[in-house]
Amino acid sequence: MPWDVEYDSELNFVVCTFVGRVSAAEYIEAKTKAFHLAQEKGTNRYLVDDTDWETAISVTDMYEWPKLYEQWQADRLSRVAVIMPNPDSPEARDLDFYETASRNRGWNVSVFPTRDEAVAWLLEPDDAGDS
Repeated sequence: MPWDVEYDSELNFVVCTFVGRVSAAEYIEAKTKAFHLAQEKGTNRYLVDDTDWETAISVTDMYEWPKLYEQWQADRLSRVAVIMPNPDSPEARDLDFYETASRNRGWNVSVFPTRDEAVAWLLEPDDAGDS
């Protein structure tokens, strides 16, 4: 399986890690598991580690992902921090598109070049003063 989903109890967020070639179906499967785990643990923070990810996913599929959040009735205060692979890679360009498509639909998704930056952003309090 080219993905793993786990809960980081120390930082209180769900971590999704993708390695190698990942299909759209596998990516959605992982995101679904992550969403249910976050509900179970009472968090709305997600760290998506795409450092070693190779896309087998079309931009059209990525455009549809924010619709899943709506179908799941996800919390609009959720934060999704994505750690990008090499900034010059096709995957990084695709993630920039995903970030824009998600934000255009009102979802708080940000792509970061490093894990440290992504984690720092997830740990910031949200606009309501919660963390």
